[in-house]
Amino acid sequence: MKRDGRLNLWMIDAAGAAAVATCLFAVIGMLAVGGRQGRSTSREWSRAIQQSQQNLAALKAACETQRRQLEEKQREWTKGGGLPPEAQQEAYFQRLSQAAGRLGLKVLRQQPLAARQYPGILERRFAYDVTGSTAAVLAFLREIESLDAWADVSFFRIEQGLDATPNGTKERLARLTVSLFASRPLEPAAASKGA
Repeated sequence: MKRDGRLNLWMIDAAGAAAVATCLFAVIGMLAVGGRQGRSTSREWSRAIQQSQQNLAALKAACETQRRQLEEKQREWTKGGGLPPEAQQEAYFQRLSQAAGRLGLKVLRQQPLAARQYPGILERRFAYDVTGSTAAVLAFLREIESLDAWADVSFFRIEQGLDATPNGTKERLARLTVSLFASRPLEPAAASKGA
């Protein structure tokens, strides 16, 4: 009986050693295969990073080319009667006031609004309110559109006025947002931020 007990213990020890050895071989195999996969994954990441860096360099070069083209276009516009270097707001609003007076309109408000900047363009915006008859307001709008200026009416609304004009027609309140445009050179700091 003692012998059978020792044999059973020896068999249990051998089975345990075999299980431990199998587990060790499995772990070593996984580490060997996983290590190779980790190296290939890191190579893939390196290639992806290099590709991204090349794409970034190409985008920077394209951006620089576009900036140079924009600067060239600005020079052409300035030479060829394009956008003026400064918004001609004083002269423009004098003409608007003269047109309003000629048409019998009263100017109620001329207020600067926040300017907008685009690459190479500066938009100066103004709120401009006039009051008068509907026909005079519409004639005023036609006259604004026919003025020779780098300007645009970006908002227009006619509201009911409170008073009647001397000829018995009701006054209308016209609210406009007038935009005056000028060329704006690219700022070196803004152009180099993308570099």
